[in-house]
Amino acid sequence: MRLRKAREVLATLPLFALSLLFLHPILWLADSAFRQPVDIFSVPPLLVRDPVAAIQRYTLGGFTQAFERWGIGRALLVSVVVTTLALALTLLVCSLCAYAIAFLEYPGRDAMFFGVLALMMLPMATMIIPTFETLRFLHLTDNLLGLVLPYALSPMGVFLLRQFYVKIPRQLFEGCTPCRSGSR
Repeated sequence: MRLRKAREVLATLPLFALSLLFLHPILWLADSAFRQPVDIFSVPPLLVRDPVAAIQRYTLGGFTQAFERWGIGRALLVSVVVTTLALALTLLVCSLCAYAIAFLEYPGRDAMFFGVLALMMLPMATMIIPTFETLRFLHLTDNLLGLVLPYALSPMGVFLLRQFYVKIPRQLFEGCTPCRSGSR
């Protein structure tokens, strides 16, 4: 039992050392965010030479300068608004498309699903110029709506939701008129 514990500890030590190696840049970034600009590139770092003095010299000056001088707060707000709107619109459009492909019977349903699969196989780099040209034609190039609309129909979202809908038991839809046909 004791030998087994020793093996587990010895097997964990290299993983711990490797995790510190990967965490080092993140810890350095967090430490540098609170340092004064003159202390960031000092060699050896002040935190190594005198940890107490280094922590006492921490300041929020970099954060206040970023928000006041560089307008990071506005950029953060725009990012949150665009992300929220894009997520809501994507969920709405993709869930409706996936529901139609999964449950409703209509001509061309399978062709539409294969079209979704084909769109998933296109690299995003091939869609950049046509998307930009479409947004320019609609006069949405300098608009928040122009950032939100390209995400509205995600082939991956339609595919994943369709696959989820297909797995829902048919018994849950006994009272649902469009789903009574019995086939998927």
